[in-house]
Amino acid sequence: MCRSELGFCGTSGGHCHSQSTWKSCCSGCIPGNTVSSGKHCNFTRPGHTCESSACFGGTWSDESLTCIPNPCDFSNLTVESGATSSDPGCQANGFAGNGATCSFSKPGMQCTAAACALGTWTPYAVTCKLFGCPYDALNLIPPEHNLQHPSTLLPSGPQCGSGKTVPSGSSCNFTARVWGAGKTYQTDLYTPCTARGTGAPPKCFNGTWSNTAVECAPNSCKFDALTVEAGGAASGAGCSTGGLVANDARCSFSKAGQHLIADRLACDSSSHRAEHYDHHGCVL
Repeated sequence: MCRSELGFCGTSGGHCHSQSTWKSCCSGCIPGNTVSSGKHCNFTRPGHTCESSACFGGTWSDESLTCIPNPCDFSNLTVESGATSSDPGCQANGFAGNGATCSFSKPGMQCTAAACALGTWTPYAVTCKLFGCPYDALNLIPPEHNLQHPSTLLPSGPQCGSGKTVPSGSSCNFTARVWGAGKTYQTDLYTPCTARGTGAPPKCFNGTWSNTAVECAPNSCKFDALTVEAGGAASGAGCSTGGLVANDARCSFSKAGQHLIADRLACDSSSHRAEHYDHHGCVL
């Protein structure tokens, strides 16, 4: 007969059936009991494979039992099609050791990794996505609007900010913050900023920005905001009904037999109005 007073239970001879300790699966294999000759005791521990011991004529076949952390079966991991790993045990029919990590790659994409812990994968599925773009790679070019009060570009969107990675397919919108005529910062004096040469906000596609240079243009003036004397004629780009006159551009005016009070007007985006450029008296 063998007494089950051996250190079978617990990580270091602790008590049976407590959390995270060995548990016997056979009748009589608990401290204080006697196990008949020819019987054996098997033990289990969550996430582990444990040794067993048999009783022969009052002697245990093994008096020092250990439990080994379980490896992870690769077949239990869901892997996106086309993703592969070169790490040990991270292939078909393989087993990754406890504590091991399987890193995956897929052409043109970045993939998640999976870690093995006591026979369980975390996460249980490997996915891949197109590469994102580092926000800090953008070259933000603020307008030189007022040298004493520097301008800035304000980003919008939760993924757009210093230190962040912008997902492929996403854009970052920017607004120019400049010192206005009212001696305060304003965000309505410039058009929405764009990536240079694209006419659209900078957009990420698989790790590459549409253009890293981001710049803003001052607002244009609406020609229809002007009151022009009846019979007066305007010339210049955008200087007609429904037209938009670019910042600093000018409209020239004329009327047969007369000089207009303001025969040239310039668009000033900082005040949203047309400013007098030259003044003349009225001549009949």
